[in-house]
Amino acid sequence: MTDGPAGRSLEAIRHDVLKHALWAARDVSELAGADTEPIRRAFGGVRDAEGRVVGALARFGELRTELGDRPEVAAFEAALTRAVAAAAAGAPDSVARTLALGPAFDALRAALVARE
Repeated sequence: MTDGPAGRSLEAIRHDVLKHALWAARDVSELAGADTEPIRRAFGGVRDAEGRVVGALARFGELRTELGDRPEVAAFEAALTRAVAAAAAGAPDSVARTLALGPAFDALRAALVARE
Protein backbone atom coordinates (compact mmCIF):
# COMPACT_ATOMS: atom_id res chain seq x y z
CA MET A 1 0.00 0.00 0.00
CA THR A 2 2.04 2.86 -1.26
CA ASP A 3 -0.39 4.45 -3.68
CA GLY A 4 -3.68 6.15 -3.06
CA PRO A 5 -5.01 8.10 -0.10
CA ALA A 6 -4.37 5.40 2.50
CA GLY A 7 -0.76 4.99 1.40
CA ARG A 8 -0.20 8.74 1.55
CA SER A 9 -1.78 8.82 5.00
CA LEU A 10 0.50 6.06 6.24
CA GLU A 11 3.55 7.93 4.97
CA ALA A 12 2.37 11.14 6.60
CA ILE A 13 1.80 9.31 9.90
CA ARG A 14 5.30 7.87 9.72
CA HIS A 15 6.86 11.19 8.83
CA ASP A 16 4.73 13.77 10.63
CA VAL A 17 3.56 11.92 13.73
CA LEU A 18 6.24 9.36 14.51
CA LYS A 19 9.64 10.35 13.18
CA HIS A 20 10.67 13.03 15.65
CA ALA A 21 9.09 11.30 18.64
CA LEU A 22 10.93 8.06 17.86
CA TRP A 23 14.20 9.94 17.44
CA ALA A 24 13.68 11.69 20.77
CA ALA A 25 12.80 8.44 22.53
CA ARG A 26 15.88 6.69 21.12
CA ASP A 27 18.08 9.57 22.22
CA VAL A 28 16.64 9.54 25.74
CA SER A 29 17.01 5.77 25.90
CA GLU A 30 20.59 5.74 24.61
CA LEU A 31 21.62 8.47 27.02
CA ALA A 32 19.90 6.64 29.88
CA GLY A 33 18.21 9.91 30.64
CA ALA A 34 15.23 10.42 32.85
CA ASP A 35 14.22 13.65 31.17
CA THR A 36 11.38 12.80 28.79
CA GLU A 37 10.76 16.43 27.82
CA PRO A 38 12.17 15.91 24.30
CA ILE A 39 9.52 13.27 23.66
CA ARG A 40 6.75 15.52 24.92
CA ARG A 41 8.00 18.34 22.70
CA ALA A 42 8.17 16.03 19.69
CA PHE A 43 4.56 14.91 20.11
CA GLY A 44 3.39 18.44 20.84
CA GLY A 45 5.25 20.00 17.94
CA VAL A 46 3.64 17.97 15.16
CA ARG A 47 2.37 20.18 12.35
CA ASP A 48 -0.56 19.75 10.03
CA ALA A 49 -0.41 19.92 6.23
CA GLU A 50 -0.56 23.74 6.38
CA GLY A 51 2.30 23.98 8.85
CA ARG A 52 0.26 24.81 11.95
CA VAL A 53 1.31 23.17 15.20
CA VAL A 54 -1.51 20.79 16.10
CA GLY A 55 0.08 17.93 18.07
CA ALA A 56 0.41 14.24 17.28
CA LEU A 57 -3.12 13.17 18.14
CA ALA A 58 -4.77 15.90 16.09
CA ARG A 59 -2.55 15.16 13.09
CA PHE A 60 -3.29 11.46 13.36
CA GLY A 61 -6.99 12.29 13.53
CA GLU A 62 -6.70 14.20 10.25
CA LEU A 63 -4.96 11.29 8.56
CA ARG A 64 -7.00 8.49 10.12
CA THR A 65 -10.02 9.08 7.91
CA GLU A 66 -8.22 7.65 4.89
CA LEU A 67 -7.45 4.42 6.75
CA GLY A 68 -11.03 3.43 7.55
CA ASP A 69 -12.59 1.94 10.64
CA ARG A 70 -10.40 -1.10 11.02
CA PRO A 71 -9.32 -2.71 14.28
CA GLU A 72 -5.65 -2.21 13.38
CA VAL A 73 -6.18 1.52 13.03
CA ALA A 74 -7.94 1.68 16.40
CA ALA A 75 -5.13 -0.34 18.01
CA PHE A 76 -2.49 2.03 16.65
CA GLU A 77 -4.51 5.05 17.75
CA ALA A 78 -4.78 3.60 21.27
CA ALA A 79 -1.01 3.02 21.41
CA LEU A 80 -0.37 6.56 20.18
CA THR A 81 -2.78 7.98 22.76
CA ARG A 82 -1.03 6.08 25.57
CA ALA A 83 2.41 7.24 24.40
CA VAL A 84 1.35 10.88 24.11
CA ALA A 85 -0.30 10.78 27.55
CA ALA A 86 2.77 9.19 29.13
CA ALA A 87 5.04 11.80 27.55
CA ALA A 88 2.77 14.65 28.62
CA ALA A 89 2.84 13.37 32.19
CA GLY A 90 6.60 12.84 32.14
CA ALA A 91 5.97 9.21 33.03
CA PRO A 92 8.97 6.88 33.23
CA ASP A 93 7.38 4.52 30.71
CA SER A 94 7.04 7.22 28.06
CA VAL A 95 10.26 6.07 26.37
CA ALA A 96 9.03 2.47 26.11
CA ARG A 97 5.55 3.51 25.02
CA THR A 98 6.98 5.78 22.33
CA LEU A 99 9.45 3.20 21.06
CA ALA A 100 6.60 0.67 20.88
CA LEU A 101 4.99 2.89 18.24
CA GLY A 102 7.58 1.77 15.68
CA PRO A 103 6.48 -1.88 15.70
CA ALA A 104 2.84 -0.80 16.12
CA PHE A 105 3.11 1.26 12.94
CA ASP A 106 4.78 -1.62 11.11
CA ALA A 107 1.90 -3.89 12.16
CA LEU A 108 -0.64 -1.31 10.98
CA ARG A 109 1.06 -1.00 7.61
CA ALA A 110 1.31 -4.78 7.21
CA ALA A 111 -2.36 -5.27 8.09
CA LEU A 112 -3.46 -2.66 5.59
CA VAL A 113 -1.26 -4.06 2.84
CA ALA A 114 -2.59 -7.58 3.52
CA ARG A 115 -6.15 -6.33 3.05
CA GLU A 116 -5.48 -4.93 -0.41
